[in-house]
Amino acid sequence: MDTAYTPISSVQTLVVGGGGGGNGGVNSAFYGSGGAGGIVIYDAAVAVTAGSTVAVTVGAGGVGATPTPGNGGSSTFGGITATGGGGVINTSRTGGSNALYSGGTNSTSFFGGAGAGAGGNASGSTPGIGVTSSISGTAVTYGTGGLGGQDSIISALSNTGDGAAGGDSITFPNGGSGIVIVRYNGSQKASGGVVTTVGGDTVHTFTSVGSSSFTIGDGLINLTASAGSIIFGGAVGGLNALNTVSLTAANNLSLSAVNAAIITAVANGAISSTGALTAGKVDLLALGGNLTIGGAVSAASGTSALNFLSAQNVSFNGSVQHGGSGAINVVAGWDGTTGWNGSTLTPSSVVLGSTARTITRTGAVTQTASTINLYSSLKTTAVQIRGLKARARAR
Repeated sequence: MDTAYTPISSVQTLVVGGGGGGNGGVNSAFYGSGGAGGIVIYDAAVAVTAGSTVAVTVGAGGVGATPTPGNGGSSTFGGITATGGGGVINTSRTGGSNALYSGGTNSTSFFGGAGAGAGGNASGSTPGIGVTSSISGTAVTYGTGGLGGQDSIISALSNTGDGAAGGDSITFPNGGSGIVIVRYNGSQKASGGVVTTVGGDTVHTFTSVGSSSFTIGDGLINLTASAGSIIFGGAVGGLNALNTVSLTAANNLSLSAVNAAIITAVANGAISSTGALTAGKVDLLALGGNLTIGGAVSAASGTSALNFLSAQNVSFNGSVQHGGSGAINVVAGWDGTTGWNGSTLTPSSVVLGSTARTITRTGAVTQTASTINLYSSLKTTAVQIRGLKARARAR
């Protein structure tokens, strides 16, 4: 059985506001002043609630312009707000400021003033420093101020929160957009942003300007009946589909609809379902009876398998679909132990009993890139699932 997880209750966050835009200075007098870097806020322990959704906003970079460029937009994670860096009017020889630091002033050369950084004031045409963070798994500096005008035509990089450099009377660079990064220990237990793994942690990175959300899984539904059967007349699942449903019955197990990240059901008797089963990983093991799937079973994506094992017969009355690269494994007449290590199935190691068992279906069984393995101890004809390019074995 899969190891169940506990919902996350605390996350690390990095919230970076957008950088201010640069101006074009004054023609034939001096180049433009730089925009300020957006504010950078790192928090090592932000409390979150299982099953909840946190609003996320990524601020835009300020648009370069003359006479007055735009300020960077604010980025947010729940109640945390990192404001954007400022831009200044083209006649100013002082660079943009942010909520913490000031821009530099340059009145002795053709260069404009530099923008403040998230980590310090600017000085003359030298920008304020940014703030370096390794929350993404790589050390990156965010919120650096824009250089005092040096005829720059290049805008700040997206998702850095950097201020734009000062331009000339024709070109006005834009500030860099902000970014929001969320990190927590262990496997993925939330959705939102681009999800990556760093060491033993999961990282969600939000780079698209505008509003989105971070949704926390509501954990485990774990039910064991040491005697008798388990019967669900209604839907099983948490507040969202990021939970794990783990069910163990001493006798029979009857399900309706289940919506989860992982569904694991083990019964010493029969297993039957009447509603849709939707999950990224499904393991249904009927150790002493038939396995009857009355509704649709689907995995939208992922690499985990959909496993259906029965000591007796297996029947599908609804569709079975895998939209990812995981396999669909169906075994009828299983001996109850071989090929299964408690969390994954090795189809080539499955040993079937001597009694003839069948696999039947009335719904479609489809998949994209995954493999379909069908094993039955029926001695006469092959498994009765027609129209499939599958590896079938009858014993």
